[in-house]
Amino acid sequence: MNRINVLLFLYAFSAIVCFDYESLTIIPKIFAGLMMVEYFIQTVHMNRPRVKGPFNWGLGCLVFMSVYCLISFAFFPYDLPGEAIINIMMILVLSYILTRIVDNVRAFDMVLVGLSFGLFIGFMMNIFVPQLDEFGRTSRYVGTLGNSNLFSLMVNFCISFLLQRYKLYSKFWRSLILIFIILAAQQVMMSGSKLGLFMYLLNILYLVFYIRIIKNTTTLVLVSILILSLSGFFITNFLMDNSEAFDRFRYLQDVFSGTRDYSDSDLLRYNLAVKGWDMWTQRPFFGWGYGAFVFLGGYNLYSHNNIVELLANTGIFGFVIFHAALIQLIVMAYRSDIRRRNSIVWTTYFALMIIVSSFAIVLFIEKLFWLLYFTMVAYLKMHTVPREIPVVTVQQLN
Repeated sequence: MNRINVLLFLYAFSAIVCFDYESLTIIPKIFAGLMMVEYFIQTVHMNRPRVKGPFNWGLGCLVFMSVYCLISFAFFPYDLPGEAIINIMMILVLSYILTRIVDNVRAFDMVLVGLSFGLFIGFMMNIFVPQLDEFGRTSRYVGTLGNSNLFSLMVNFCISFLLQRYKLYSKFWRSLILIFIILAAQQVMMSGSKLGLFMYLLNILYLVFYIRIIKNTTTLVLVSILILSLSGFFITNFLMDNSEAFDRFRYLQDVFSGTRDYSDSDLLRYNLAVKGWDMWTQRPFFGWGYGAFVFLGGYNLYSHNNIVELLANTGIFGFVIFHAALIQLIVMAYRSDIRRRNSIVWTTYFALMIIVSSFAIVLFIEKLFWLLYFTMVAYLKMHTVPREIPVVTVQQLN
């Protein structure tokens, strides 16, 4: 295992474990700095040849965000903190390095192993050291990420990436992946994230019906019934009566039964989205500036909606670039020369998951999202072959 793979594992692991601990955030930064040094050694000192490729819309998006962040800081009438500038620029630098140094499949696996182990540490903390709210109830599970929605989304993103190469792993690693998925069920439920639970269900459907780990139709039907039964059992019996997550699922039950219309959280999210939409209609092309919604939205909060945040802050220009990066993943999958059909299906599936999750959290400022995105870009880039339209000669026409 080379130095790059070790550094990728350590960075991914520490980025998860140290995410919400201010005194420990220096650790992933150290590994990020070591990756920069390794990149410098390989490209300059060892005179490693640079591989040219097509324009990457993900990097283009981050360049635009970084430049717009500096412009907003210098010229726009709100106090954008310097931390926001450093954060987006560090994401840009690390993302660029990822596309250059991830040059083997083992590196792709090391990032996933690091993220999985980091999330597993969060699983253990949730179970053995649960947090309590001001009423003495068990709080929503947050792992080491400090945010229940981000925690459940990262669990689901990690599962989807593990499923991308599921058939290529040995039986031992497949068994570990299935154990991780089973443990994640309780974690996602106790996070109280409605969207996280929906995305987990999508991952299960992808595993059962597309990957088809069960070949026999009768067994498949029985397992499907079992999954539905266990899901109902978990929701009604496994969740503790004094947990905050239980209250959120009880709210869902009330909504479906027609006894309640919305919660305070839903109403706040709706008001944030309406405010963001109004801000975008006033400045549709470039928005109000990077990070403007927090300061100009009137709530001193992010919109909790990636689409609204993009439109309000960066306008239609930033919105198009961000989603062009997702489309490029699908295009790269089409041009890949390894399990092309599977890659196309998975990248389309992942892009849909990103769009769905955009309604619950602001993704374009999250380093963990970009870590996964550019890991996949580097993986597909390793297996991309040029595809040209064949030239038809006059003789062939005749």
